[in-house]
Amino acid sequence: MQIAIVGNQARSAINFRGPLIRYLVELGHSVLVLAPDFDVDTRKQIAALGAVAADYDLDRTGSNPFKDLMALYQLCRILRQGRFDAVLAYFAKPVIYAMPASVMGGVARRVALIEGAGLIFTEGGAVSAKRRFIRAVMALMYRVALKSSTATFVLNQDDRRLFEKIKGKRGAPIACLPGIGIDLDFYGQVEPSKSRPCPMFCLPARMIEEKGVRFFVEAAGLLRKKYPQVRFVLLGGLEESPSAIPEADLAGWAQEGIVEWVGYVPDIRGLLGNSLALVLPTYYREGLPRSILEAMSLGRAVIATDVPGCRDAVEDGVTGQIVPPKDASRLAAAIERYICQPALAEAHGKQGRLRAEKLYDVDDVNKRIAQALGAG
Repeated sequence: MQIAIVGNQARSAINFRGPLIRYLVELGHSVLVLAPDFDVDTRKQIAALGAVAADYDLDRTGSNPFKDLMALYQLCRILRQGRFDAVLAYFAKPVIYAMPASVMGGVARRVALIEGAGLIFTEGGAVSAKRRFIRAVMALMYRVALKSSTATFVLNQDDRRLFEKIKGKRGAPIACLPGIGIDLDFYGQVEPSKSRPCPMFCLPARMIEEKGVRFFVEAAGLLRKKYPQVRFVLLGGLEESPSAIPEADLAGWAQEGIVEWVGYVPDIRGLLGNSLALVLPTYYREGLPRSILEAMSLGRAVIATDVPGCRDAVEDGVTGQIVPPKDASRLAAAIERYICQPALAEAHGKQGRLRAEKLYDVDDVNKRIAQALGAG
């Protein structure tokens, strides 16, 4: 089979779709990976997986309709000329444009993977007229895309209900995957270090407002004087999003000694494996956060917020703690609980590993996606 995988970033294709690409190639299929930002290094990494990398013009965060129409036209042309048998698209814009483009390109199997509804569909607080308009436009575009797909996957039950409502009665039913999966061997369980010099809490995420970065910093500030030995670490590079945390803020917090900012870390196993817990104070409408799966697979406890995706992954009081979003004091209290009771964090981490083994094995997830593509 000829299979195209359409995403919005080369590195996410490698980091998050790599095992799937390798699996499809091992099954004997030809795989083309489409993203707008391939460079020499990422092309080599895709080639090492046995696939071919190709560019298309997609503005990942912009809203210029002419640029988006150009992306749609390019996808139609690429898919028609390549005579593809199946297409997998993931993330919002690739799903919205690749599904109808696949119909126009004569592709028989069209699979959409929606990894979270995003901020535009997040409820709570006042909603501006502009945001209501954008939400309505996005819902309409999703409806067209989902009616064009032959299979659609989401990562949590909140999103399944939302997108079933958006899609309407026509189109393929929407199924729920248990996340995008995790390589349980690569993220093997790390036994807690008895010689750990000081407790560490990590927030690995995009450095944008919606990930709750400021609330993590505020919680760290509340605890800093009482627990000066505790490390609070931000893992994530600078972003181009409109809601990106400015470099001056990140550097300033680090200079003040509130948190450490280590930037983008391609392999977080070392830092996360040496931490007491992962902290994700997001108020973004998540799919099922990959960072939570990584932490659980490593045997680390998780402190996350009560939002879609996080509450699906974390069992409160079993594999971690669930706290309200946008509440730095409650977040600080949850962190302090682990500081004072490290054995509890270790127990939650062990339960998290068991949950990862039971539900989130990447091999099981990839088999389901391959079956939907007609490739398994």
